[in-house]
Amino acid sequence: MQINNLLQSNSIAPDLGDSPQAPKSNPRQCGQDSVQISSLASQLTADPSKLSQLQAAYDAGTYNISPSQIANSILNALLS
Repeated sequence: MQINNLLQSNSIAPDLGDSPQAPKSNPRQCGQDSVQISSLASQLTADPSKLSQLQAAYDAGTYNISPSQIANSILNALLS
């Protein structure tokens, strides 16, 4: 699943105190968020037994995720 947040970061900075000279009366510019379901999510919904296995492992506390695999996946997605 891919989530895109199109909210402009410059509209958040005055609230965080990063830009003291920015007038507080500026209207905020808001973007539109979007969500895209990945092919992996589609595959999981197509095979309910796999999803059930993952849910059971999560509920039992035996579902382990490797932080290095997550980091590698994030970096690979950004670099491709």
